[in-house]
Amino acid sequence: MGWFSLFSHAPTFEEYDYVILVGTTSSTKAKTGEILYIVTDDILTQGTVKKTATEAELTMMLEICALNDYRAEIEFISMVPKNIIDVKNGLTPQVLEAMPKLLDRFWGSWTRLDIKLKR
Repeated sequence: MGWFSLFSHAPTFEEYDYVILVGTTSSTKAKTGEILYIVTDDILTQGTVKKTATEAELTMMLEICALNDYRAEIEFISMVPKNIIDVKNGLTPQVLEAMPKLLDRFWGSWTRLDIKLKR
């Protein structure tokens, strides 16, 4: 998922049973390039992600959906970049090296949900 306003995706969080988000996240405990797997309840109860505007917006969207008594189960598969605050082009060697792990985790979620791609 490229980062864009999550508020415009409220219907997605309310109309689908399961949503997989892939992106980057901040973490004070994880190392650069580490892959984090965060589910809806962890986002809401543990405050695991709130350092960036996107992370705060995701949390707010889930809280709004909870007020409507329904929200999708959300998997947030994320990679920790070296610096999530500064805006720069390019990827660090640690992030490039971790990219296959991120993709493996994503495909693992698809497999677990029995999603099949067709040509």
